[in-house]
Amino acid sequence: MVDQHFYNADGEMMFVLQQGNLRLVTEFGGIDAEPGEIVVIPRGVQVPGRDHQWTGARLSLRELRRRLHPARTWPIGANCLANSRDFLTPVAAYEDKDTPTELFVKWGGSLFKTTLPHSPIDVVAWHGNYAPYKYDLRTFSPIGAIGFDHPDPSIFTVPDLAVGNRGHGEYRLCHLPGALGGGGEYLPPAWYHMNIMSEFMGLITASTTPSRKALSPAASACTT
Repeated sequence: MVDQHFYNADGEMMFVLQQGNLRLVTEFGGIDAEPGEIVVIPRGVQVPGRDHQWTGARLSLRELRRRLHPARTWPIGANCLANSRDFLTPVAAYEDKDTPTELFVKWGGSLFKTTLPHSPIDVVAWHGNYAPYKYDLRTFSPIGAIGFDHPDPSIFTVPDLAVGNRGHGEYRLCHLPGALGGGGEYLPPAWYHMNIMSEFMGLITASTTPSRKALSPAASACTT
């Protein structure tokens, strides 16, 4: 279905793609994603409402109330974790269409609809850092003592929400590569949090042939 668009005024949307390909056409340009990649659409950025390019895509979608940030690399420099150069933003593109377009808005937990006299994908150029982006989880490098155990799940954090005033993170996406040192061929179970953390775990790719990378990558979402 063409000439339908949607934006979320309540928070960011994070897509974790598991199966099929996905193309999101935003005001900033198009984003093409494949399994193993995540896409983050900031609050208020418009995406297609229903589109044939979503057909066959299987994904997880999370709504986040604040901005996600790449994993911090403070003491370890630029050679580990999630590098800034791997977070890709779209190239500016636009369409000049004076046809009626339905616009759906999620605001305050409710869904609203209006009709625009033209396409909202009409931004010719943009600059700044408030933009949608995608990230390939296969470029992520965890770091830590993982020869036979690991001290803290934060070593697997890709993006996370800023720490709130309660002294803990509100949301993080953890990526668990299949080759975990002495761990071998297994899918790591969820961490046991002695706090109010809740965790959702999902497998992105797998193989029927045993190998050290048979379960790579997996993603786990932690939220409070």
